[in-house]
Amino acid sequence: MVIEKVTPVIVAAPSDTWAFLSVVTDTGLKGWGEFSGHPMSNAAVSAIINTFAPSIMGKDPLQIDKCLAPFTVWRYPSYLDSRMMVMALSALDMALWDIKAKHEGVPLYKLLGARGGPRIRLYANLNRLLRSDRSLDKLVSAATAAVSGGFEMVKITPFDEVTPHSAAPDVRPAFDRYRAVSGHIGVGRISLDCHCRFTPDSFGELLSVFGNETAHIPFIEDPVRIHWARDIKPVYERYPHIDYASGEDCFSAEELNDLASSGYLKILNPDIKYIGGISAALKLVPGLLERGASVSLHNPCGPIVTAHSAHVSALCGQDTTLEFAYGDTVTRDSAIGMKEPVEKGIYYLPDTPGIGIEPSRDFLEKYGTAG
Repeated sequence: MVIEKVTPVIVAAPSDTWAFLSVVTDTGLKGWGEFSGHPMSNAAVSAIINTFAPSIMGKDPLQIDKCLAPFTVWRYPSYLDSRMMVMALSALDMALWDIKAKHEGVPLYKLLGARGGPRIRLYANLNRLLRSDRSLDKLVSAATAAVSGGFEMVKITPFDEVTPHSAAPDVRPAFDRYRAVSGHIGVGRISLDCHCRFTPDSFGELLSVFGNETAHIPFIEDPVRIHWARDIKPVYERYPHIDYASGEDCFSAEELNDLASSGYLKILNPDIKYIGGISAALKLVPGLLERGASVSLHNPCGPIVTAHSAHVSALCGQDTTLEFAYGDTVTRDSAIGMKEPVEKGIYYLPDTPGIGIEPSRDFLEKYGTAG
């Protein structure tokens, strides 16, 4: 069995834009990965994949390390210092693992040796649903619908007026949004994503406005830009009573292990698109757990990488929850030609070989363009 074709596909769906990748073998087995991001990064990663595709053709897809050696062998400067390169590597790695699990005739999570069961708890990220409508009414209705639909927690990004360029940002509008949501779904169900809009000095403005409400917030994500423990250290030392989450911006094991060892974060949330895909997660997650970290994968994307992330989440411990891009269920289901295996805030890992889903041919013909 050898690789015969590698195809990136940009999908302009009605409510989102996704970037998928297919790897096809001479036996007809096909694996799928995803590298969804900003439209500009999607184009850049597609170009990288197309550049490297000839070096992968004719190789045995089951020998994943050898297939991806053009990305991973030492060179200077290292390809792995570039997020776009790592995203291309990650998408290819996902597709190859999907092929390997299909070849073995087992679900991916079982091939990975996961001891967790086939049920992965989700929390609802509302941000992508609200991109075109940031109104308070839309935020409240989305949060209410998510909780009514079985999600135990929502994550909101209420800090539209805040930037890291302001020494004293106005946090009051964010607090008003938070209070409006909590008034409908209750406290303890709402986590905050700051998207690195604060600095260690300005983060105190959030605490001064939110006050005792922070005791009810499951976690506050990315208060500042974080790659290493030194980035979060000044925030943690001033405000150690807050439960922090971070890690999505990391794309090396060294960075994530450093954060895990620091003890400053309640949750580490690496993104398999940014760390090297399944192969990297398989090596990384056990070490993070050994360091006492809780791992909850970052995943505000489409159904393909959500499936991969759900399978990897079975390695992440019983207390893990997976981020889910809550929103247009109809489009997500249409994208894979079946109902996405999500019910009442739970991702049910399919018992079929590979990741258990793949894009619908009709959907790709209607909305997809080869990258």
